[in-house]
Amino acid sequence: MTDTLADPTGVIFEKEQIAVEHHSAFADAMRADFQAVRSGIGWFMWLRVSLFIIVVLAALVTSFTSVYAMSSWIGIPPEVQLLPAIFLDVAIIASTFAMVEFRRRDRYVGWGRAGLAITTCLSVVANATHTLAYWKGDLSTYQAVIGIVFSAAIPLITLLFTEILIRLIFDPEAR
Repeated sequence: MTDTLADPTGVIFEKEQIAVEHHSAFADAMRADFQAVRSGIGWFMWLRVSLFIIVVLAALVTSFTSVYAMSSWIGIPPEVQLLPAIFLDVAIIASTFAMVEFRRRDRYVGWGRAGLAITTCLSVVANATHTLAYWKGDLSTYQAVIGIVFSAAIPLITLLFTEILIRLIFDPEAR
């Protein structure tokens, strides 16, 4: 014999059917809530975007400082020493924004990728050589090696997190 229950309208349901329908309604509600979070509705979207902005700004300032210090090596006057830091590090972010827009418009992105690769590689080299100079070329300690690897990774982190940030903000499919 099966257990049955009646709803307020007098329709009789079996307990197993009610459990399945209740589970299905709960699962649908959970999927809707998760979809809302994934789609970036409300405070969670702002939290994600804020965290990525903080990471990108921290990476940019750190890399900018290294490239600025290294800029004296290329023989430019001290008054314009910050320009290489601007064109290298800011170019990574600006190029990433341009790449996203080119993709959105279904335009050729090859030149944008080439520019992005070149500026990122130059920034990696500038950061790594600045740290190498800090250690006076002595790589005999693990601190020197870790410092060089870490400083070289900073422009790559800037590139990666800028791309993610742009997708979070502007690409509905990535949300």
